[in-house]
Amino acid sequence: MGLKELFIKESKCEKCGISIPKKDLAEYDTTHQGQNKYGNIKKVCNSCLMEMFYDSLKSFNETAVVISPIQGMNAYVTYNFDKLLNTKQSSHTMEENNKKFINELIELLPQNNTKCSCCEDKATYTWCSSELLNNDPFSWEINRYSGLEPIYLCKKCLINKFKEEMEKENIRFELIYPPLKGDGFICSWEI
Repeated sequence: MGLKELFIKESKCEKCGISIPKKDLAEYDTTHQGQNKYGNIKKVCNSCLMEMFYDSLKSFNETAVVISPIQGMNAYVTYNFDKLLNTKQSSHTMEENNKKFINELIELLPQNNTKCSCCEDKATYTWCSSELLNNDPFSWEINRYSGLEPIYLCKKCLINKFKEEMEKENIRFELIYPPLKGDGFICSWEI
């Protein structure tokens, strides 16, 4: 055993039990930074992180706009529209801009009778390119001139699309806030 191996801290994935370097563990946070008192935070390997996220997408019974993952962002977070619309902002202008942004996203949600673009099952998700946010999830501004049409997807097709995008862009997350309750949107973030 070399000197380097002595200092590598190993930890176990809380889901599958595999032993990996502690720095490679990711967080699956259903507390959403303490906002959900019934949630928990699990330290897991990346395989389990993604499996748990895909399971949450399957079991989510609301609708959501899903913005494709952005290369270089290390987190993927869910925002609930009702919570955002009822959150007081530091200024009236900021509050109005946020409401405009959220209402524009709400317009993108699939309606009750919308069919999946891939398989004709019921669509519960709207997949949008990150160009919709100008590849900048911090701007909270919709790029209406992107020329990109939203793609309506069922749960199964969304997961397939997400996996395809993750592999194509070689993206790995350190943190995921999964969808819990209520319509919303999901996008990349930086922690």
